[in-house]
Formats: sequence, structure tokens, C-alpha cells
Amino acid sequence: MAKSLNPANFPLAAAIIAGLISLGSFGSAFSQPTDIPRTADGRPDFNGIWQAINAANWNIEPHAADFGPVVEMGAIGAIPAGLGIVEGDEIPYTPEARQ
Repeated sequence: MAKSLNPANFPLAAAIIAGLISLGSFGSAFSQPTDIPRTADGRPDFNGIWQAINAANWNIEPHAADFGPVVEMGAIGAIPAGLGIVEGDEIPYTPEARQ
């Protein structure tokens, strides 16, 4: 006996087809751009906004936690402790730069 098409399966089939179609465009999201901005000497241009994913947003040297600006706000605005990202735990300033 041949099975007849069950209308209750149409939403499932539509979801599977939509999922397969979306997988086709998934790979293009990770493709490398071909027009990389360059400086005048031909090197990649790294100007822009950079974000730290650690406590270096507050201080790049090792630091203890600190309170926020207003006690009533609780932890909002507080500075978390950080291990720092500077080798040797101190920025190697020259004596002229310290002034």
C-alpha cells in the first residue's frame, strides 16, 4: 500500500527545508573579506575600535577591586580585580614619560 501525504507533516517538512536552505548561506558568513583596508605603505590598516575581554578596560597593570562611584548603586560601576596584561607587572616607563 502506498502512503498518502499527511497534511499534519507539512509544517515539519517546511521547517526542514527552511533549515537546509539556511545552511547554504551559513558558510558565506565566515568567508574572508577580499578588500582589506590598507595604509599608504600597503600594510593592513588596524585603526578602529578595540575591546578588551578582560579587566584591562580599567587598568592594564595588576589591580585590586574598587567600589563603584555611588554606594546605593551597588556593583554598578565597580571595578573588578584584574591580573593585568603587562609583562613584569609594571609598565616600563622612561623617566621622562613618568613626568
